[in-house]
Amino acid sequence: MLTLIRIKDYGETVMGVMFDTDKKLGTYYTLERKSKLVPVGLYDLDLTYSPKFKKELPIVHGKSISEKCGIRIHAGNTVDDTEGCILIGNVSSLVTQRIWESNIAVNQLVNAMKGKTVKLSIHDVQSIGHNIVTGQ
Repeated sequence: MLTLIRIKDYGETVMGVMFDTDKKLGTYYTLERKSKLVPVGLYDLDLTYSPKFKKELPIVHGKSISEKCGIRIHAGNTVDDTEGCILIGNVSSLVTQRIWESNIAVNQLVNAMKGKTVKLSIHDVQSIGHNIVTGQ
């Protein structure tokens, strides 16, 4: 299972970290558009072909969101690179609200997901009871 924890809210940009406890799927930094956040909850994550990106990418779906909504995990560096999807990267800056090595991160995740059933659990820092950055 992948867990996404939203760490910092900058107004329109929300940054976080996504990881799995088994360390088989990787650890990534995330960037999302606040006005289009996927609600906190548990989702299925499948690999399907994206006509927009012309390659296989993870798609998020579950009880509160259908696969038809097209919420993907894909590459990008800033909030301008997403309408409502989750961007991932291997490097991030909370100061500049950017992520880097995004294409590398997406390829790593896609390769790690092949042949696996994957769940995605999304949390806000407040929902886990303490601030993951400060530890309080």
